[in-house]
Amino acid sequence: VASWRSRVVAAYGGGDGRKMDLLVGESPYKNYAYDAGPAPDDDGDGDADRPRSREEYLARQMDWFLPNCVQKYPRTNQLSAQPFAGNPARERLARYIVSASFDVILLQSPARSRNAIHSAAYRNDADFLRWVVDDCNDRKCPRKQIKKFLETYCEDGGWTPLHYATAGGAREAAE
Repeated sequence: VASWRSRVVAAYGGGDGRKMDLLVGESPYKNYAYDAGPAPDDDGDGDADRPRSREEYLARQMDWFLPNCVQKYPRTNQLSAQPFAGNPARERLARYIVSASFDVILLQSPARSRNAIHSAAYRNDADFLRWVVDDCNDRKCPRKQIKKFLETYCEDGGWTPLHYATAGGAREAAE
């Protein structure tokens, strides 16, 4: 898995869409079979560290890609600029993550206190927001569900993605 992740990061960094397609095709997560046996306590803190379901396992794995690739935004003072225009590898990786585990998009990690939608709105990542909505439309999600994740409040400030887009001057994301 670590080797595959390293190759994904390299393809992503180089913007190599063809290579990303090949890597997504050989994903070690595609044929993952969940083992429902007793979960070991790997870190000795008294709780079982193994995910409770296949979906939880995939969400944990896909969550690694958000801050390390898809939402590793360049450090710049220009928040309103489109951060990743023209990186086909990024689009393919983002679409793979969303299709493998849509739930990861809505997870509010303790480190970030907001989910991927909030971060994308703040950084004017209209492409990422569009991919999430497109995936929902492809899966025939009810409009109510799309509206719900676009109006989700973050845990730290109680803001919706629209609040973040406004604060970041992200016109495309707000639209």
